[in-house]
Amino acid sequence: MTRELASIAPDDLAVPEPTLIAGRYRIEEELAHGGMGVVYRAHDKSTGKHVAIKRLLPERRTKPAMLELFQREYRTLAGLKHPRIIAVFDYGLDDAGPYYTMELLSGRDVRALAPLPYRDAARHLRDVASSLSLLHAHRLVHRDVSATNVRLTHDGRAKLLDFGALIPFGRAETVVGTPSSTSPEALAGEALDQRTDLYSLSCLAYFVLTGRHAYPAKSFDMLRSMWQGPPAAPSSIARDLPEPLEQLVMSLLSLDRMSRPESAAEVIDRLNSIANLDPEDEEAGPRSYLLSSAMVGRDQEVRQLMRRVSRLEDGRGSAVSIEGPLGAGKTRLLSELTIGSRLRGFPVLEVAAREHQRPYGVAAAVAQAALTTLPREGRKTLSPHLPVLGHTFPELLRPGTVLVPLDDDPVERRLRTLSAFAQWMIDLSERKPFVIAIDDGERIDGASAALLAALTHGADQHQVLVVTTQRTGKHAVRDQALSALRSHAEIVRLPLLRSEDTTELCQMLFGQAPNTGRVASWLHELSAGNPMQCMELASHLVSTKVIRYAQGTWVLPHELAPSELPAGVEQARADRIAHLTPDARTLAEMLSLQRGSLSDELCRALGDLAQLSAPGALLAELHGKGILSRGASGSFFAQEPMREALAEGLDPERRKVLHGTIGRVLVQESSPAPEREIEAGFHLIRAGDIQQGAPLLESGAEKLATVGEGLRDAIPAFEALLRIYRAQGRSWKQCAHILRSLVVAGQATDRTLIERYGELTFQVILDMTGLTLASRLRPFLGRRLSVIVGLVSGALRFVLTPKRYRFGNLSDLFVHSFGVAVLLVASYMSLMQPKRIATILMGLAPLSWLPRGEIGHFIYDMCSAFHLISVGRDREASHLLEQLKTQLDDPAQLRNVSLPIKQRMRGGVILARGVCDIHLTTPAGVPQLA
Repeated sequence: MTRELASIAPDDLAVPEPTLIAGRYRIEEELAHGGMGVVYRAHDKSTGKHVAIKRLLPERRTKPAMLELFQREYRTLAGLKHPRIIAVFDYGLDDAGPYYTMELLSGRDVRALAPLPYRDAARHLRDVASSLSLLHAHRLVHRDVSATNVRLTHDGRAKLLDFGALIPFGRAETVVGTPSSTSPEALAGEALDQRTDLYSLSCLAYFVLTGRHAYPAKSFDMLRSMWQGPPAAPSSIARDLPEPLEQLVMSLLSLDRMSRPESAAEVIDRLNSIANLDPEDEEAGPRSYLLSSAMVGRDQEVRQLMRRVSRLEDGRGSAVSIEGPLGAGKTRLLSELTIGSRLRGFPVLEVAAREHQRPYGVAAAVAQAALTTLPREGRKTLSPHLPVLGHTFPELLRPGTVLVPLDDDPVERRLRTLSAFAQWMIDLSERKPFVIAIDDGERIDGASAALLAALTHGADQHQVLVVTTQRTGKHAVRDQALSALRSHAEIVRLPLLRSEDTTELCQMLFGQAPNTGRVASWLHELSAGNPMQCMELASHLVSTKVIRYAQGTWVLPHELAPSELPAGVEQARADRIAHLTPDARTLAEMLSLQRGSLSDELCRALGDLAQLSAPGALLAELHGKGILSRGASGSFFAQEPMREALAEGLDPERRKVLHGTIGRVLVQESSPAPEREIEAGFHLIRAGDIQQGAPLLESGAEKLATVGEGLRDAIPAFEALLRIYRAQGRSWKQCAHILRSLVVAGQATDRTLIERYGELTFQVILDMTGLTLASRLRPFLGRRLSVIVGLVSGALRFVLTPKRYRFGNLSDLFVHSFGVAVLLVASYMSLMQPKRIATILMGLAPLSWLPRGEIGHFIYDMCSAFHLISVGRDREASHLLEQLKTQLDDPAQLRNVSLPIKQRMRGGVILARGVCDIHLTTPAGVPQLA
């Protein structure tokens, strides 16, 4: 831990700490204590995992300089991706001050293990030097490389800890660090650079080799006198120490920085040679540099986002949509927002939409994140709304919760859910303002988008900031609910990088290496300033050794020969795929045909079925090569274009074989979710196995259509089934149940479905129910007898129809059929299309010949009222609607209609009367509302 120049009395280190932090982290024991902060082992009640938690000492929390150091430490670690640097997670602020959580490392620190055999010591020193190399590339100095800040993990590797003293190259205002590891230039207040950390590394090396400190100072004041003479040679204490290793340690220990090795890369190279160490993963180091690059060219957009965070500090929420083409840096900018929000004390509910591809999936993830991040406040504010939300989110239920009965009407259920979810989030924000950050926002399911749109409506009156990323361009997803969510948001558009931005990016990637400008010009020209493509091309140059990572430093070529360069980013991706081992490529190709989450179980099952050796090792290779990345629910392709490149590279026959393999694996899952059945069905159909695939597609779609807003997600399956069944020669009547589902989906989610299938569905219904026959028989049999004969004919035809083509029972046929007619009329009314309504009425005319009080006559009158409204005859419509309401209120009428159906019809009547009242009370000259 760090120690300032000012002395600290031992009693000052006794820090009473609450046993529970932020309602979720239960303190179990103290792990480390220093001059600036204290680290505890804690149990995260929300996740069930153990973490390390660090916070400032009480006397440091009131000092702005200490707070700035603490925040810089978290921000820096959050941006560094290196296997030898500790990973950080959450940052928060409570009554006792700031804190952040990080991975809890097993093993012991080096101090407890010294002295070590020289080969072991060299390997651990190389690990530390590797992490320092990344810091120095970012022009940062650690300032406290000491035995207590290096921990050996269970795999025998060393990780560097405690970045609280971290500062940029240059002069430091205070002397911070462990006295026995502090360099002369640091104590003298001179400008610091990478050689300052290399001096501390030499002090660490001396200690792990000998078990003693080169300069065992207890305070900074003692150092100057100790530096008057050289320390004892390490070989005089440790036996069998190679002379080259002693020379390296003593050169690093030089009091004159100019006499020390120039870089961590040089140290790594000499350690490898001296101790004959096994080579490091050739790609792990370079990838750390690429993944840890800072963001460039986005200063204006960052300021725009942080202004929204400032609004949240003033108690005003808002919504933001970060938009740009694939690879523009939306995810990176969102990460910058989440770090900035946490540093200002706002909890962040982070969700990756691509991991939750089911109805209400993203909303459920937001709800779960609320209970994980804010467990105490989340549960308390959820309680009043759980009896409603429990229907849609059963995973939130607790024993003893009594659910409120909800109407079967999906529209009514959706409205109740919308209201309860939005109010829960608002109630939660009143206790603790927070941020909802959703990546891949174009993949938010429609139901969740509707909930979030309801929350963001009037967002400035609440204390919630909702931020999404949205992909633009030809692959962008267009959805009505997403459009509503976007309409409430401020748009932050990401332009492509300028030439100077690309140059800055290359300098951050490769430091001050010669020829960086030439490489930057080439990257900019080939990528057109797309950040992701820049990174892909840079990665390609590294993987093909055009740019070499020489043990911690970069070597860039003076010239780039055409033979060394890909023709474009597509070729770079193809080359990257070609460098995979054959089995890893086979697994990657299979996975490329499966969208969304790739669970470890699915990956292994696919590998086993394809008879690949060691699927687990292949999965690790794909992660190690950066093809896949790890998410909360499994693996995902790190970049969508890579998935597309793998899929598009398959020849048709191989694609069919792989689709069949995936389909068979999904079918073998026990109790698959409806979404999984649909996925399996599509894969088998694409493999040519329609006989097995179509029933799975139909089963999954029908189940999904009954789950909340699942009908939206079932649309592709229903449309595919329609094409398949028609190709097989089925009649439209045999496809009527699918047509009806598409029309219902059109009324609820996508009006274009009404255009495509509405009139066709209505004509099929007229034929099935016998109304078409009734109209034809009227001239011969009269009004009443013709409709009786027609309806009886429809009933007989229904009885003779095979069960798999029916709606259900006979009652269902007529209820659903006439319900579709009402949906069509209501849709046409909202679009002000009276001619289409008149066509529907003409087809329903036989129902008007039934006695009043029968459901058929009621449906005809309901549609007639809608038609009257559409042609401006509102008084007549109002009179007719009043009669219909009277029928609904009279128990003697509509006796064969169930109560839920009556309630839906009553809702439709009330809505239509409301429209009439608006029209009738609108003053002349004022535009009327449809």
